[in-house]
Amino acid sequence: MKRSSLKEMDFLQDIKSIQSNYLSDFGHMPFNVSDWNPSNEFKLKVQHVSEMKNSFNSIDYVFSYTFNEDTHYNILKKLGYDNSLDRRAILITPNGSSSIRNVLHWLRENKLNKLLAISPTYFTVFCGCNDYGIDCKEIFLQRENYSFFVEETKLFDNVKQVDAVWITSPIYCTSTYFEDKMINNFIKILEMGKYIIADESLCISGHELIRKLGRFSNFIGIYSPHKSVCMNGNKFSIITYAKEESLLFNDWVVALSGNLLVSNGIAVNHFLSNDYDIYKQLFDHEIHSNFSELKALLKAYNVDYDFKANGYLVTLYFHNISGNKGYDKKFLEELIYNTGTTMIPGIRNHFGVNLDFCFRINLCCLNTNMYHSLKRLILYLKKI
Repeated sequence: MKRSSLKEMDFLQDIKSIQSNYLSDFGHMPFNVSDWNPSNEFKLKVQHVSEMKNSFNSIDYVFSYTFNEDTHYNILKKLGYDNSLDRRAILITPNGSSSIRNVLHWLRENKLNKLLAISPTYFTVFCGCNDYGIDCKEIFLQRENYSFFVEETKLFDNVKQVDAVWITSPIYCTSTYFEDKMINNFIKILEMGKYIIADESLCISGHELIRKLGRFSNFIGIYSPHKSVCMNGNKFSIITYAKEESLLFNDWVVALSGNLLVSNGIAVNHFLSNDYDIYKQLFDHEIHSNFSELKALLKAYNVDYDFKANGYLVTLYFHNISGNKGYDKKFLEELIYNTGTTMIPGIRNHFGVNLDFCFRINLCCLNTNMYHSLKRLILYLKKI
């Protein structure tokens, strides 16, 4: 079978191959602490508040324009932006990857062909840049005192060379948000006339950058509210941009993303209802409980982690191991066979090698199996 031309997919195939061999040898799969989906135990705890009411038929097409202006206004309002002056528009898409493709296409059509990605960044950004002929330069966040930043001189030296800057908030796979100094730098970038695209698909309510940057017409935001609370089945995404950009976005969305699914429409109505808030309240309670349990384990073994995390993804850091080990298939195979555990190394999610060997965990998966798997993994990595 021909291998993918996407290095991220090649990596997943390598991991699946190791997992298959492990299954043949031991009769069960290694436990994946980086899984996107929650555990069965977590799903049972939130099941009674996770159902969504369906007011759509399954026959008619659903598009972004199916929803009236009040719905668009209320989505922005719930994201923390008051659009009473009618300066912004939104486009509803099926998912975050579709939104990313639509934004990158918009950049190309506007001849904004030089992009700076401040990583870690979701891999589809780089795939889209390759497809659309956008020259994408990548620089990596530094981490100090549990905060992420780019040194100011380095940041603006790079910004001067590009048309637009791509950021991810919270910092991908860390649930950690930019602090005021970096946000002030983003404001300076916008004041320079450069575009900023903020992928805030995993951003929890109250932390959206649109609250501080939405007044700038050259700010573009991507949101997916259900993804931020680990609801991956019924969800939707939006792109928000200055209203004068609506024509190009609306003209191309069907060609790039097709129509919306009924599940997207159901998710829109759910987000705007109290049902979403009730679910989020229980979700937050369970996540905070799991995080407290995790913190006790990490403290016992002196493991560095995203102490300021506010969300369900947290990254653990092992400074005794080079970040490049995340590319070493033999290293990962030995790790999986010795611990019965698998993960996605940070470097595979475009973390800088300067952050050392790290990987994300999903707090929605923290059950007894994960706890013991994580403990074995920590002990193994600490001994290297």
